[in-house]
Amino acid sequence: MRIDNKNKWWVVLFLFFTCLGIVLKLFPLPLLFGLSIQFSAFAYFVLVRIIGYKTGVIAAFFGSAIVFFIFPEDPFVFISLLEVIIIGGLYKYLKKDILTWTFLYSLVVLISFFVLTRLLDILSTVESAGMIMSIIVSVLISALFADISSEYLPYLPFFKRFPLKKQPIFFGKIISYIMVLSATVPLVLVMIFNGWLLQDEIYTDLTQDHQRLESRVLEIEEEMDSTEIQNFKLGSIVEKAHFKLTMEQAIDNEERLLYVLNDDGTFYLTIGLAEGNEAEVYDQLTSGYVSDPNEMGYFILPKNQNKIENWENGFYISTSTFLDKQIIVVTPLKENIQLVVESMRKYVAMTILVLYVALGLGMVTNRILSKSLWSLTRQTRALPNQLEKRKEFKTSTINIMEFKSLANNIEKVSIRLRSMFLEIQDKNKLLIEQTQQLKVSENKLFQLAHFDGLTALPNRYSFHLDIQKRIEKGQETGEEFAIVFIDLDHFKQVNDNIGHSGGDQLLKIFAKRLMAFERENPGIRSYRLAGDEFVAIMDLVTYTTVQENCQRLLEVVNRPIKIKHYIMELTASLGVSSFPRDGQTVDDLLHHADTAMYERKKTGKNGIQFSICKGENE
Repeated sequence: MRIDNKNKWWVVLFLFFTCLGIVLKLFPLPLLFGLSIQFSAFAYFVLVRIIGYKTGVIAAFFGSAIVFFIFPEDPFVFISLLEVIIIGGLYKYLKKDILTWTFLYSLVVLISFFVLTRLLDILSTVESAGMIMSIIVSVLISALFADISSEYLPYLPFFKRFPLKKQPIFFGKIISYIMVLSATVPLVLVMIFNGWLLQDEIYTDLTQDHQRLESRVLEIEEEMDSTEIQNFKLGSIVEKAHFKLTMEQAIDNEERLLYVLNDDGTFYLTIGLAEGNEAEVYDQLTSGYVSDPNEMGYFILPKNQNKIENWENGFYISTSTFLDKQIIVVTPLKENIQLVVESMRKYVAMTILVLYVALGLGMVTNRILSKSLWSLTRQTRALPNQLEKRKEFKTSTINIMEFKSLANNIEKVSIRLRSMFLEIQDKNKLLIEQTQQLKVSENKLFQLAHFDGLTALPNRYSFHLDIQKRIEKGQETGEEFAIVFIDLDHFKQVNDNIGHSGGDQLLKIFAKRLMAFERENPGIRSYRLAGDEFVAIMDLVTYTTVQENCQRLLEVVNRPIKIKHYIMELTASLGVSSFPRDGQTVDDLLHHADTAMYERKKTGKNGIQFSICKGENE
């Protein structure tokens, strides 16, 4: 009965740590762009120590096999099994502890990698070095925590029910573990945080590049006159060449591609290295996988896997509009990924170096017991808090030469850590300031793009966006609406009599009346197209209601206006078209409304003219 009960608890432990290993493999700690640290070896190392070598290997095999069925293309899916077989075997036959053999194993792997990079060019890449270093960091940290857990778990109240063998606790080991953790955990946290910060910087840079390009597109659009706009829409070679030259000057990345598409999705213009090969390159983009979409754009990866090689061969896609064309901006990620991975590789190398130094010193201090060591341990335990408070780390006077050297080394590490913490805090502050500036710039750009600067009414661009949405909704639901083209009568005479500033003031007053009219009459939205031309979109319940709304609008227009001691009566000619009766495109509806307005001006002005013969015209 006692044997059965013991086997039951062994099965529970086996299943628990096997499942834990699978979870740690499936959910690694991300660093940046597919590089991550995974600690699945921790669970299997614990099984090797508390149950046995064979149990740990079996658990690693089953865990790796299950992960392989989920991610069959992961080349490192069995790395945990290999680590358990080699390191666990050394522990079984040569004793010591898991961390000691992991230390030697990682040195062999690191040296072998650097030797192979001299022989094989395929391995001599920044990405390969970053992956190997992250694997070494993972296995070292896994071994460290596995040794700590297996030695001290049996003393915890919850685990006393399990038939775990309590191993002697040595004072030197406690000291060495505390020292290693105090020296390495803050640096690992800095490394992880720095990886996230580097990735955020790439996102920020890409977003800023897109906003600068979009601003330049808006400037080009504003600089063009009506003839140039018309020629561009008609596909003028001269206008295409001018736009292409301007955009090439605005692009600071020679690898960046720009596609200008027509409404039907055909290529209107291609800028960049894809010229002459537009369809093939564009098909590669559309066949990829979308990742991390946001308001500005999204990433395209060649495979649906969060791997560094996929990010390196991926693209950042952002879109914009120019007149009636869609602009697709394609930015290759290879250069950006290589830069951040190179930066991350330096932090990982520093982490490994500190791990090696800390582990080596820990092995030495494991054999030394003294009051001075306790003092040093307490100081290293306080290291993270001192770094957060920007305090300098100073060791107390130690007379023993070995401890004095250790203290000096830890002080050097603390200086580097403090410098890194300060650097990260400064970067974070700068990032917050840049984010705030981006939000302000974004709001300004939105206001400039969607609203008229003089009257604060929505502008022509907003009108085209809104009317297109109404048309699409109407085509789906059958909902009808009307467009009312409003042109002020004799506005030129107003400018001649009271000056252009008076004319601007009149337009502002008229715009305020339109806004007040909107609030009193739901279902109506007004826009300023240009000069004294305005347009309104009205819900079309019946043509009678449209005419009644237009008549009330005329009454608003006809109210006397006082400007510069002049009291004048304003009149306007209104042209009305309706969807879908008079057209199902923006251009058709606006053309019919404009034509009706001019017909009204010919027959007397200050009235309403429908584009269809309904007998309701005044």
